[in-house]
Amino acid sequence: MIAALALACFATQDASPDPKWSEAEVKQRIEKVFAPDERPKIEVTRSKNYIVFTDSSVGPKFAEILDDEVYAGFRKLFAYKPPAPPRAPGATASDASEDKRLMAVYLFKTKEGYWSFCQRYVGWSEKKARDSAGHAWQDYYATSYESPHDSVHFHEGAHQIMSNRLRLGGGGSWFQEGVAEYYQDKIDKVNRAAETRASIRADGATPFRKLFASESLLFEGGTDKRGFATSGGRYGQAASVIQFLKEGPLKDRFDKFFGQIGRAQRNDVPEIEKIVKSVYGLTIEELETRWKDFYAK
Repeated sequence: MIAALALACFATQDASPDPKWSEAEVKQRIEKVFAPDERPKIEVTRSKNYIVFTDSSVGPKFAEILDDEVYAGFRKLFAYKPPAPPRAPGATASDASEDKRLMAVYLFKTKEGYWSFCQRYVGWSEKKARDSAGHAWQDYYATSYESPHDSVHFHEGAHQIMSNRLRLGGGGSWFQEGVAEYYQDKIDKVNRAAETRASIRADGATPFRKLFASESLLFEGGTDKRGFATSGGRYGQAASVIQFLKEGPLKDRFDKFFGQIGRAQRNDVPEIEKIVKSVYGLTIEELETRWKDFYAK
């Protein structure tokens, strides 16, 4: 069963001068997203980083968890600071470079409510909806309130933060899923090293050049999400690549690589290799060799 599903795309936020969302914007979003019979039940909670739309009474508590655990945990793990954008006329030096617009979360009281939303709004089949516990797409993250500390919230929250706060929605599925899976590994306390070492020895890992070109780690090939020999299992390999870059002998250059790859055209292997050479002085194949050496220990 697929625990979480991320739809790869760049952030597409509504144009608005109000990062906290105006009441008119809130009303418009409720009418756009929720079914007519759901709209009267929707309550809205604003927190430091999120705006939660929900038909349950747990909006304030969930927003607190999102702020204190999902967001804070991600920013502690990835302390990257986006470069300041070009300053608009009248802007001051204190204007933050990180996008401060509240991130939208659609929290459904029941799984059935979430599944119905996925079919109605996203266009998924009933089976596809039922296979998902949550997903990040456009400027929102949607889920149901079953277990607020489930690691799926950290995985999908990572996708939302990457795209809608840090403006790093590029690089490709390997990078986006690698970052999210690596973050989820920290929550689940997964030791990725043993799995990676075994996969490399069994010649079950995907060559980096092919991994970087993959448009979707989830939908290409097999369905086993953990085994490296299947395309779904590339989630684990992608996480191991992020772990190697962030914790291995090249870690002092990680933030530079992180920022450049996140702004690169998705799946553009020549551009990715150009960045790899610029940051690490290596070809893609040489980087792969260093990755194998790191996990061979």
